Amino acid sequence: MLARKEIFAFLSSGCLFSLPSGVFWMAWGLEKVQKHSGSGIFSVYAPDFFLENSTPWILFPENRRVSREDLIRSLKDWVDEVPQGGAGATLGAPKWISPDFESFRTVFGDLQAQIESKTLKKAVPVVFSRAHFQMDLMQRAESLLRVLAATRDLPVYLYGVWNQNEGILGATPEILVQGRDGSFSTMALAGTRLNGSENRPILEDPKERAEHQIVIDGILASLRSLDSVKDIQVALTQELKLPLFSHLLTPISFRMDVVKPSSAELEGLVKALHPTPALGAFPRTAGFEWLRRQKNSLERKRFGAPLGFVSPSGEIQLGVAIRNLQWSDQEVILGAGCGIIAESVLDREWKELAAKMNSVKKLWGWEISL
Repeated sequence: MLARKEIFAFLSSGCLFSLPSGVFWMAWGLEKVQKHSGSGIFSVYAPDFFLENSTPWILFPENRRVSREDLIRSLKDWVDEVPQGGAGATLGAPKWISPDFESFRTVFGDLQAQIESKTLKKAVPVVFSRAHFQMDLMQRAESLLRVLAATRDLPVYLYGVWNQNEGILGATPEILVQGRDGSFSTMALAGTRLNGSENRPILEDPKERAEHQIVIDGILASLRSLDSVKDIQVALTQELKLPLFSHLLTPISFRMDVVKPSSAELEGLVKALHPTPALGAFPRTAGFEWLRRQKNSLERKRFGAPLGFVSPSGEIQLGVAIRNLQWSDQEVILGAGCGIIAESVLDREWKELAAKMNSVKKLWGWEISL
């Protein structure tokens, strides 16, 4: 159990990352941002999507591993003792301003022209909903409680980092890189099937398999471009089932010559992989230029960025920051992307975007819309 003052400090300025073992790394206190990770110190890597932040590493003075149950109990105790809060406090729901369909139609048409001209094979446009909403300490505590409970049995990685002015909290099914002692893994995660869909199963869908193969090919090309990467192994593609939809997932493992990569070496690996075609575009050079030209490129902030930690023992886990809320001042934003290839259909992609946004709303216990 954590003391009340520790929870207060954690909610004010802190971070949280789930581990495959079911426990969490958490850290808190006055954050220190810098260019490199700390040597033998729990270090958070939290750049923007375009990797332009010159100080992407965050250090907190306090950190520890904690079980889900202890964290939930500590948060509940803190909520119960806050004046005018208590166990009966409810999390208000934002009034969302939805993304504009006509704007998405225009982007979709531009992408299809780029694909027809052979400039691109695939790209992932992103749309955002936004709302006037204040994520004060009580809202943060309630949000964490909702998400901790909702993700208990889901194959996702809970993550978040925040300070007094801004933050991000979400649960992603996608890992960019994880591992230790020279042995690492990544994944191709692409293709989406809405639950209850009348289309054929996702593993048998030619459109979804074609999109997924582009992601696999892009990741392999990125890994093979690095001299330090060896022994690349591609596992069988499988279906990853989530409450509202399923994805295609292909685990990919590899080894590196460096047992414990420095922050510069890790950032070199990140720059080679990120963004994978699952959330970026392919081919990489033309695709990255296309991403930068999008009108909403600046508001992405950390949406889709690599976000995670390096532990004191050298354990690395960087997730892909999707299925999240971001906040600053009095506003929250909720983003979603969809992979567009030649076979994509406008209405089907728009429904996919809605489903992904609804999956985030469901984590928070908010009403979903179709």
